[in-house]
Amino acid sequence: MKRQGERTDLTSAGIRQKLSSVQKIADDAGEGKTKIQQYIKINDLIPELLEMVDGNEIKFNPAYELAFLRPEEQAVLYDILQAEEVTPSLSQAQRLKRASQEGRLSEQDIAAIMREEKAQTRDTGKVTLPAKEIEQFFPKSYTPAQKKKVIVKLLASWARQRGEQVR
Repeated sequence: MKRQGERTDLTSAGIRQKLSSVQKIADDAGEGKTKIQQYIKINDLIPELLEMVDGNEIKFNPAYELAFLRPEEQAVLYDILQAEEVTPSLSQAQRLKRASQEGRLSEQDIAAIMREEKAQTRDTGKVTLPAKEIEQFFPKSYTPAQKKKVIVKLLASWARQRGEQVR
């Protein structure tokens, strides 16, 4: 990309501002330069983690932070993610990155960080259901509010069947 199709002997920065290849890609994609640089960095992930990103199991921002880990640290992380059936939050990924950069990230550290309860799930009273898991049970025309209403009714019915008092 850097010099493709452009003669540098005929152009001058004073006449026409030259664009870096990252900026050109950003402009073409309608994204910011920083976002393109982050996409490029994510390619430093080992294939197994990259596949988790592609499958939306690991979100973009945590994936970017994890791309700074050494490949052997990423391999250990992947094994722990599979064994514990967890995914890293942004905060966890940032702590893993920081520990790695400081040269103090061991397998035990990775396991300890990944076993921590995520802040967003801590006693918030909120339950999140991925749309792709429940969409098959609803007509395509249903809004999220309609889906929520059906789920709450079904849970109330289920509670009554088990002999529990429904509020």
